[in-house]
Amino acid sequence: MRRTQLPITEQSHPKTQDIDKASKKEIVKLLKECSLDIFTGWPNHQNVFDTKILAILKEVATVATQFLKLGTQKLGIILSGCGTSGRIAFLISRKFNELAKAEKLQSCYRYIISGGDHAIMTSVESCEDDWNAGKIALVNTAEGLDKVLYVGISCGLSAPFIGGQVEHCLQHPEKFIPYLLGFNPAKLARNVAISGTDEVMLNIALKMEEKGNLLNPVIGPEPIAGSSRMKGGTATKMLLEAVFLHAHQLAVNDPTPIDFSEIFNTYEATLQSTHTKEADISSLVEMAGNSLIRGGSVVYLGWDSLGIMGMVDAAECVPTFGANHDDVRCFLKGGYELLRNVQGDLSAGGEKLKIGFEYFRKERCAKVSRDDTVIFILPELSSEQISELHLISNQVRMHTSNLAIIAINTNINWQKEEYTLGKPLIIHIALPDLKTSSIIYNKFLVQCTTEVSLKWVINAVSTGAHILKGKVFKNSMIDLKLSNKKLFERGVRIVTQFSTISSEEATKCLLKSIYGLDLLNCSIVQADVAKHVKKAGRMEKVIPLAILLAKGFKVDLGLKMLQDCPIVRQCIDNCL
Repeated sequence: MRRTQLPITEQSHPKTQDIDKASKKEIVKLLKECSLDIFTGWPNHQNVFDTKILAILKEVATVATQFLKLGTQKLGIILSGCGTSGRIAFLISRKFNELAKAEKLQSCYRYIISGGDHAIMTSVESCEDDWNAGKIALVNTAEGLDKVLYVGISCGLSAPFIGGQVEHCLQHPEKFIPYLLGFNPAKLARNVAISGTDEVMLNIALKMEEKGNLLNPVIGPEPIAGSSRMKGGTATKMLLEAVFLHAHQLAVNDPTPIDFSEIFNTYEATLQSTHTKEADISSLVEMAGNSLIRGGSVVYLGWDSLGIMGMVDAAECVPTFGANHDDVRCFLKGGYELLRNVQGDLSAGGEKLKIGFEYFRKERCAKVSRDDTVIFILPELSSEQISELHLISNQVRMHTSNLAIIAINTNINWQKEEYTLGKPLIIHIALPDLKTSSIIYNKFLVQCTTEVSLKWVINAVSTGAHILKGKVFKNSMIDLKLSNKKLFERGVRIVTQFSTISSEEATKCLLKSIYGLDLLNCSIVQADVAKHVKKAGRMEKVIPLAILLAKGFKVDLGLKMLQDCPIVRQCIDNCL
């Protein structure tokens, strides 16, 4: 049976219908308005404050509490996701293991990201289609554990990689306690055939809902349709931090654990504080957008967990906007030593996996051009780190004057530092004071809110910059890379949306664009989508060309038009 209603996570947000024509200031304001949906929810659906959602959070926290206490059994908490969800799973497991160590609790968190650790810093989207690979990854990660609390994250309740894992958990209740986290009603989970199984994600979501193990507040459509890296990623981070922070406090018998609603309110206050700097954020959007328009890059240089947030943002731009890996790039102070990923140093795998400051300073900095924008992402720094900041900024200023600093909750005298650093654009955000039951939890919650504040800023910068470059039409990402089946399906919908043809005809236009043919042969039409995704995953401007083909243009003419008018939005707008 074919479902007619589009999942809410894939719908077009009514507030951002014309965000492609908005000014830099309007873009930032619109993104904030959409972020507020995380807290207010979506009409006629349950939100994060709903009693049912709070009850499930309490249940997960209660189970996690037992896993954190030292005992004879080998217990593990496994967080798993694809793309942004997998990167958030990595970040959460990393930081809560650190907290557990400080509390003398069991550091029992493990993570799975489809595509392996390469996907933390690069785009490896196709792996999310593999149901059986998900199962294998879970079995390997759970090896040696007697009992597992599993949380699978799929913002749209759509990823087969996660579905395979949930099915495995349900088949082995003696070992696994599974929960599924996403942001659609269960009835709107993806209902498409999956290679390697007779199951579909809809059935998995309905089973988990029936068990009471589906955590799915509805936070509305994304500001850029389907771009779950934004609200979906933020809400995932907030919910997991709320539930596990509560669990940790229970595990140490804290008499006044932080209430879930209190954490959500703290996040909302953080959003408001972050956007007191809207004018400065808008200026940085313009600076980054000009760099991308001129063929330059945006480079993040980050310290500590804020640097990792920068890496997450950069990795997401490739599939979302059809960007090249170097268009938005992040380097970390400490590199893999800071990252502490399971697979360790991956830099031997190629240039795009070299992530440390040392590599940037010795090799990459020399390639910085005057068209590039370099953004320093700063937590509170020691005097030694400030000296290092001066050293790197002096080196960068030899190549470009487009420098910016994002500093959150720092005590640095920026008026004094501004001149020694060459007068960069400085966005200094002071967040509200937090008071918890202990210094450890206060410091931890400050880290959480500092990270999400940064996420809102750099999501606005990278999204706004790509909007200014013309990578968004209306509020659709018309130049996304078709690197998995979900994105292929989204591509079909985008072509249909901007033409007057059926989804079947739109699919044919997409195939003509992928294979560069005006006439399709039977072997292409009848081939599995996986074959098309494999070919299209590294191609540029597949969807824009397909839209032109849908309007009656031939492949050669469409390609020439896109070459002559490199701003994709403008080219499509002219033809429509």
